[in-house]
Amino acid sequence: MKINPVLLSETQRFHYDEPTCGVLVDVFQKGAHWHAVAIAENSEWYCHNGFGDTKEQAMEEAIFGVLKIVKDRD
Repeated sequence: MKINPVLLSETQRFHYDEPTCGVLVDVFQKGAHWHAVAIAENSEWYCHNGFGDTKEQAMEEAIFGVLKIVKDRD
């Protein structure tokens, strides 16, 4: 397996501060679609993927998904 340096350089990272926990979001475009991965830490690590036609759709799906996992676990 090879790491694609172009994809790495095009990946953007954001931090979303939620009262329950902080969330790191990596987002990138591959082909026509956007992909986002949200990672949250709240005594354990949680991850959720998001996909969409826009960057905002992918980020929203990933962030809401990981926050739902965290809240359901508490």
